Amino acid sequence: MSSLYCLSMAACSILAMGISTTADLGSVNKVGDNTTVNAWVLYTTEQHGNKTGVENNSTIIETINDTMTTYFKELFQKVEQYFRYHNISIIFNVTNVTEIRNILVMYNKTKNVDGPKTLALLQAYGESYARSATNNTIFYLFTPHNITDYYDGIAYNYPNKSATTNLIEFSTKTKATYNTFCSMNVSAAVVTHDDLKLYSTAKATTFTFGSSFPPKTKDLPKLNETFHRCKGLGSEKSSKEAPSPNGC
Repeated sequence: MSSLYCLSMAACSILAMGISTTADLGSVNKVGDNTTVNAWVLYTTEQHGNKTGVENNSTIIETINDTMTTYFKELFQKVEQYFRYHNISIIFNVTNVTEIRNILVMYNKTKNVDGPKTLALLQAYGESYARSATNNTIFYLFTPHNITDYYDGIAYNYPNKSATTNLIEFSTKTKATYNTFCSMNVSAAVVTHDDLKLYSTAKATTFTFGSSFPPKTKDLPKLNETFHRCKGLGSEKSSKEAPSPNGC
């Protein structure tokens, strides 16, 4: 975890110093070709009580929405710079910013979000907007909670696990669909909104591209394949379907 933290802090420091043009690192292996990523942003907050008495005041609500829209646009500008630093030329376009309730599934009565179940609800939300969202859209859900992810240890041949202890659990900052960007499947990402939000957002996004994170040279062919699916998409569905969207 300390190495991940250091990587994040290094990335943030670079961005803070304004070295956003370092996409020109001399590498000829740039990918992306300015592919647009439409970010459909949902967020949850525990501050609902502070809004008591203003629910019917359209001016206040509009001000809150405008503030959050500006905030997330600035966040995704930094995420875009992060990718360009790694020679991935993509453009983030924040198309929607909405506060949402009743979408989080908590894990076993803890304060952590149940990653797989919440991601499934987010995908269903995305499906309901299929007519409005293009295949280069990623539905992001930002929450202040950490995320619990899990998988079947036996199914993955995890060593030293019996049938009674087959559930492998771990805490994480992201849960996203895999290799779904510009495919027939909904791209979705649940992200913990904390001090590592820049790193976490970039990581979740990369997973929807079908790449490891941080992106490495060996990932470039896969990224090229993913972005090639976006060619000529417009508002139409891609004719090339990606593999099943197993979450990270």
